[in-house]
Amino acid sequence: MASEWFYQVMGTQVGPVSSVELRNLAQAGTVTTETPVANAPSGPWVSAGRVKGLFAVPNGAPPPAAATGTAQVPPPHATVSEESLGLETATKITLVVGGGVCILVLGFLVWFIAGRDTWELNNASRVSAKLDEADRLQQSDFVAAYKTYDEVLKEAKQHKIADSQFAQKLADAEKSRIALYPKVQEKIQAEEAEKRRLAEEEARRAAEERQRVVEEENRKKEAMKAARKRIEEEKRLASVKANIKGGAWLRKKAGNSEILRGLQITVVRAHATKEQFQAMLQALLVGKKQRLEAAKDVVTYWEKHGHNYGSDFSKKKLEKAKQEVLNRELLVKDAEETIRKAATTTAKSVEIADIYSLYSGVLKESQNCVTIYHYDVHNDVLDYTIKSPEHERSAWATICAEQAVANVHTDVDGKYKIEVSGGYYYIYAIFDSSYSEAEWFIPVKVIETNNITVDLHNENAASITNKGG
Repeated sequence: MASEWFYQVMGTQVGPVSSVELRNLAQAGTVTTETPVANAPSGPWVSAGRVKGLFAVPNGAPPPAAATGTAQVPPPHATVSEESLGLETATKITLVVGGGVCILVLGFLVWFIAGRDTWELNNASRVSAKLDEADRLQQSDFVAAYKTYDEVLKEAKQHKIADSQFAQKLADAEKSRIALYPKVQEKIQAEEAEKRRLAEEEARRAAEERQRVVEEENRKKEAMKAARKRIEEEKRLASVKANIKGGAWLRKKAGNSEILRGLQITVVRAHATKEQFQAMLQALLVGKKQRLEAAKDVVTYWEKHGHNYGSDFSKKKLEKAKQEVLNRELLVKDAEETIRKAATTTAKSVEIADIYSLYSGVLKESQNCVTIYHYDVHNDVLDYTIKSPEHERSAWATICAEQAVANVHTDVDGKYKIEVSGGYYYIYAIFDSSYSEAEWFIPVKVIETNNITVDLHNENAASITNKGG
């Protein structure tokens, strides 16, 4: 019996062990008659029951020889010849190895074929649907169509396609993708150009905004400087006293002049408050809305009664009335925008001349307003005039009263005299009679103690309206 043995327990090789240890394992039941054993790690392996003398000797058999002091296990060939055992083992190994190789090769082929067919089988319907969608998108969104073609073709490129129709569909998709490429590139370039343009536009606006902020800061600094200078000037002028005097008359069309007796002359400060400015703007808006409604009334009249005066005549009057409404609507919008801008100003005071400019503009607008006529059964002509600016007149009169430093009336000779402190003022007066209307708004600067002469006449009037006199 060999000096070294190996055995297997549940497929795990154990050893080497001596003959005595192997016999003890057999007696303990660890090694059974079916346990594979071998003299070397590489085999050949045989069942332990075929090793003679390994298990207990039957009754009546002679005891083992005692000369050596150890049990002698006969060599394996006492039961199985080495030649037959080796041949049998080699045959088994050949069959096992050959069968394993065949199984591996066959498994690989099955895996390869099955894997290819599985992708095509599982994805052909989905891919075909996406390609059909891309075909429909070519006209409405060719960029999306191109992206779909490109995505699908990249996915399909990794697989070998067996179905000829599916392969042809992919080939057609590739042609479509190639055909769309120039258009897609052109659009991408156009979009990039637009992005650059927008970025440049944004940069330009940002630069303009920075410039506006700088200019606004400079304007504020200049305004503060001017305010400080004005305060210092007012302190200096507080000690100055002067007389403003003069006469008032109007020259008529006939060439003779009329002395204006009893004419009220008001000296107003050159600066007004922000609140007074906004009050005038609100008055302007109310007046413009009133005149807009009056113009709409004219349109309504011609729409209802135009048929009474002949189609051509009424059509012209209606068109003229509608145009007047459009003009008045624009004036209202302008007034609203002016009020919005004025609300954002940080200035605490404004030039009273700016307020008067708004007021005088309304006067001119009222004088030059469009007059719309229609025939009436009782009168040859009925005049639809736009309402006069009474609301604005009232607002201006209130501001004059609040900013007035002195009031005086001309005497029987049309003369006046007013004593004022140093400062910057305007002389305001309005003359209204049955034949004419005149208004004066004249700046006066009092910086020294002396007499200042300011006459009121045709040449320095802010406005003159002849009523037939």
